[in-house]
Amino acid sequence: DPDLPYERARELVVEAMAPLGDDYAARVERFLGERRVDVYPTRDKRTDIPAYCPSTATDGAFVLGNFREDVRTTFFFAHELGHAMNVASHREGPVRYATNSQAISEVPSILHELLLAEAMLDRGGALAAAARSRLVECIGGNLYGAGMGAAFAHRAASVVADGGELTPGRLRESYADLRTTFEAPVDFPDDPGRLWFPHARRGIYDSYQYVLGATGALVVRDRLREGSLSAADYRELLGATGREPPVALFERLGCDVTDAGAYGRAAAAFDDYLDALA
Repeated sequence: DPDLPYERARELVVEAMAPLGDDYAARVERFLGERRVDVYPTRDKRTDIPAYCPSTATDGAFVLGNFREDVRTTFFFAHELGHAMNVASHREGPVRYATNSQAISEVPSILHELLLAEAMLDRGGALAAAARSRLVECIGGNLYGAGMGAAFAHRAASVVADGGELTPGRLRESYADLRTTFEAPVDFPDDPGRLWFPHARRGIYDSYQYVLGATGALVVRDRLREGSLSAADYRELLGATGREPPVALFERLGCDVTDAGAYGRAAAAFDDYLDALA
């Protein structure tokens, strides 16, 4: 709630990109005009996720969606458009640079979700109520949920690296311990380690890129708002994602991901969001 026809969802997403400048919004419009979005579920498309963005250096990006005409899938549509805009930017140079490291790949997509949430909050009403829920889900899930997943995978990998044996009991115990840390002060009296299995199938990389993405996106949002990062500088960075090491790219954003303070600032920004939404 509320229902959102696709054409209306498109308008909302494009309008939300205003902080990234007219050139960026025009690029989004061109992408949509090239019919690169397969909007609705079809038999020959993955339907286990709301949307995804396959791409090649030669053909560019496509957004394959499972749009449900609601706010939630509008956010996933915006998220994948962030990936598509990144691809469109780094394809402007030589083909050998038309790539992106996973470490920074989620910054543009999570930034899209932040901008869309804030645009909906400004509108008020039912859109704002839905945006509040998605904002908490997006940042909380990517910052804390993915952080717990990465920590769990790292613990499991460390056991193997040290010559130990991974057993279901050991994995349940490890997962239960992490939940008491990451999900405090919630109390889980009934087997808190029972949900470990899906996380064990995912690599450390798959989790930590989302932590980095949320951290970087929050920095970009803050710097755009205060004027210390221009929309042009951000667009230039999207074109450099295949040319520089990921740590250097984060430094260009004003975020030292080798320093624990970066994650403390991201957590504080999330707290600010929660306070504002209370």
